[in-house]
Amino acid sequence: MDSQMSQVRSQRDSYLAFEAELRRYKVLPSSARSSLQRRGSFSSSTARQIESDQDTAAIRQQQLEECQSLQHEIDELITDESTALGELKEAEAARLDIEAQLAAIAEEEAALQQEEERFWSQYSSHSLTLSKLEEEKASLAMAVAHDKELLARLQATNVYTDAFCIGHSGGIATINGLRLGRLPGQPVEWNEINAAWGQTALLLDVLSRKLNIAFRGYRLIPKGSFSVVYRYEDARTQHYSSASSSASTYLPSSAATDAAEAADGEESGEKTVYELYGSSDWQIGRLLQSRRFDHAQTGFLACLKQVVDFAAREDGAFQTPHAINKDKIGEASIRLQFGSDETWTRALRHVLVTCNRVLMWMGERERRGQQGAEGGRVVINGRDVAAGGGGGLRGGAGVAA
Repeated sequence: MDSQMSQVRSQRDSYLAFEAELRRYKVLPSSARSSLQRRGSFSSSTARQIESDQDTAAIRQQQLEECQSLQHEIDELITDESTALGELKEAEAARLDIEAQLAAIAEEEAALQQEEERFWSQYSSHSLTLSKLEEEKASLAMAVAHDKELLARLQATNVYTDAFCIGHSGGIATINGLRLGRLPGQPVEWNEINAAWGQTALLLDVLSRKLNIAFRGYRLIPKGSFSVVYRYEDARTQHYSSASSSASTYLPSSAATDAAEAADGEESGEKTVYELYGSSDWQIGRLLQSRRFDHAQTGFLACLKQVVDFAAREDGAFQTPHAINKDKIGEASIRLQFGSDETWTRALRHVLVTCNRVLMWMGERERRGQQGAEGGRVVINGRDVAAGGGGGLRGGAGVAA
């Protein structure tokens, strides 16, 4: 548009310069020349006037044509200008539309930037939380592994084997470090032997109460170094080794009731008390006491045989290391009177070996029972839910069999 206008202006200037040249060379009439010609001769002026009129007419005709051409060009330029103005308006409208779109895009970009900042902030927070949770998970995994190891170690631990440690020292059996027996080359004080007998009686008492066994014809009373054995005249009666209060503590409710009833009727039955401890005094009275000591050892052996028989009935795979027959265990008599120290000590060693075998069997029996109980129950919030689908709840603290 500007180029067209500049062309029009240049053409106008050229026409004005051409007209000025015509006037300069007197092609066009001037007022001064007309007045001078009027002062001259009429004839010469008339001729010149005619020539001038012809030239003027020609020039005017030429100028008219040029004016018409210029007018046509001006009209075209006006049309082009109006078209250009329309296009300019459309371009301006498009520019405004694009600017509005750019503003909307800028707002959207700002919103996205804010959202991105919030995202990274949340990402950092979640990453920190995840790191803490992973640390806590690792700590809990270590705690669980430690607890599992501790549980396995505790499950493998038998409190009874820890409470009654059975071993040997120089051919003499020991229980909790106390020697049970004596040899010619290894004299042992009676205080130690009596204490060892007390621990052995307590071991058999624990076994009988744990297995819920009532001895027939006998009853053990473990009292440390002064333990005794009750022998009843009626061998068919059953008697728990401990008192009714102790039996109710370690036995189920029905067994505790039976133990209490048995304890209530014991005082009315005829019984003989045998001391399960000896002395180094060999006076006449002590000789009779040694005989009672042998009866107590024989009664203890009878009670041990009942426990062994119970274990054999409960488990067909159970085998006792030494057979018990009256006052003999493993072909060695447990009687001290009129016997040798070697035979008596060997019999006592067989007694502790047999007790230890029963103790190990009882531990295995309890572990099998616990594994079976754990396989058939589910614990929720400290309460046992029966796995069979019955839906019933029972207390989480079970009673050991």
